[in-house]
Amino acid sequence: MRTYRKDERETLRLGFDWGDLLAGDSIASASWEIPAGITGANAVNDDLTTDIDISGGTATLQYRISCTITTAEGLVYERSFMVIVVDR
Repeated sequence: MRTYRKDERETLRLGFDWGDLLAGDSIASASWEIPAGITGANAVNDDLTTDIDISGGTATLQYRISCTITTAEGLVYERSFMVIVVDR
């Protein structure tokens, strides 16, 4: 699982490239699970990628952020990353 570090005041655009899993399939829908205490906004996706802007959070805390996609063929995949909030 990937881990990113961000300051409380930063906004990062983070996401996934699902192309290695899809092999000719495409993303039909995507949903994000954002824990309390951190903000996810402006989620976008295209046929192969999903992105979201992550902001806020509390210094020293870690947040697991997950994205679930459903493909045009009906397959479901989930990936997650960790965001560690630091005070820079």
